[in-house]
Amino acid sequence: ILGKSVFRGVEKMVRLKDDDRRRHLYAIGKTGVGKTTIFLNMIEQDIKAGKGVAYIDPNGDAILEILKIIPKERAEDVIVFDPSDATRPMGLNMLEWTRPEDRDFLVAEWLEIFYKLFDPNRTGMVGPQFEHWGRNASLTVMALPGGGTLIDIPRLFTDDGFREYAVSHVKDPVVLAFWNQQMAKTSDYHKSEMFNYFISKFGRFMTNDLMRNVIGQTTSAFDVRDIMDSGKIFLVNLSKGKIGETNSFLLGMVLVSKLQVAA
Repeated sequence: ILGKSVFRGVEKMVRLKDDDRRRHLYAIGKTGVGKTTIFLNMIEQDIKAGKGVAYIDPNGDAILEILKIIPKERAEDVIVFDPSDATRPMGLNMLEWTRPEDRDFLVAEWLEIFYKLFDPNRTGMVGPQFEHWGRNASLTVMALPGGGTLIDIPRLFTDDGFREYAVSHVKDPVVLAFWNQQMAKTSDYHKSEMFNYFISKFGRFMTNDLMRNVIGQTTSAFDVRDIMDSGKIFLVNLSKGKIGETNSFLLGMVLVSKLQVAA
């Protein structure tokens, strides 16, 4: 139910069909006209109907409102992801996969995120060379027995022992050729130039405690596909005031891509 129409003394409920909700709904308007309120009303109806809900909040206010309206019988269905909680950081691994076919999609997604962060106008700050290195490096860390994270990618280029260990688990001949042939034949001068250019892009994740605690865990604290399949209530508090605008933006993109993979 969106609201009520009153016309010539006749009252009629205005509804949005489930099939229409599977497409995009874009609510626009200035502050205070009720954009959040309409979403909260829809979420409350879903929760009371026993349906699954996900809400990603860049401000943090609406999450508190949603928590107030959750009935006791659905309390066990609630998952709250709040990266500002430094005492109990929940992992969110961008490179975690369950099916082999997921890997290419995950690689494409994190590269797209890097484009949005560092090169939104496609001026070459990321570019084909970065993509090539990034693609092979991420497929290498994904082959590790316990899985790998974005934080492990720079280590492949700075830690010889770790690189040898990681490459020993790679089965893909194309990825092996990248390390054993292409990289082996690249001169030290060209490598050192590329290393700084490549590794510098990961600095904001490696040196930021909040981000490292979240995306540096190999196992995610929750399975988005399972949340969808079992109809859980997934609330994400990405309050810019608590974690900063860049972190909020990045984690929001990571979660949206995880939702796409799961869907």
